[in-house]
Amino acid sequence: KQWYQRRVHGKQWYQRRVHGKQWYQRRVHGKQWYQRRVHGIPEIKINLEAINTLSKKAEEGEALNAHFEMCDQLFVKAKMENVEKVCLWLGANVMLEYTFEEAREMLTSNLTGAEAKLEALLKDLDFLKEQITTMEVNMSRVYNAHVKNVRLKKELEDAAQAGEAAGKRS
Repeated sequence: KQWYQRRVHGKQWYQRRVHGKQWYQRRVHGKQWYQRRVHGIPEIKINLEAINTLSKKAEEGEALNAHFEMCDQLFVKAKMENVEKVCLWLGANVMLEYTFEEAREMLTSNLTGAEAKLEALLKDLDFLKEQITTMEVNMSRVYNAHVKNVRLKKELEDAAQAGEAAGKRS
């Protein structure tokens, strides 16, 4: 971390310079977290719909024809009969087998949790936007007051110099 000096209104201010990569990583991490929350909700809804379709077909005793992704860019056509359980990918290379009801309960709880977190995140973002606006308004007021004081001081100095010059003439 480097320190550098800069002059503002004739005074020296010392600021810590944050390495650009660290700032970028913080920014990217926050963006990725937000995207996981926003894009995770539709994915959970799609999984719930798939489980509902599978359970409906299993109750009716019909076979289900489906296309699913084996890996990146590789899709497989399958005919599923007598499906009683589903496997859910939990992340970190973990996949578990659930019954339809267990999977539905877990995905529903995940969906409500994700929606609650997203709502809290959006409220926090709105609050931060309001605080940033308030800070910018206050900064402009402080700057305007400073400019007004500098002008007043200059006018008083000019008036004092004009009075001294008039006193020397007489």
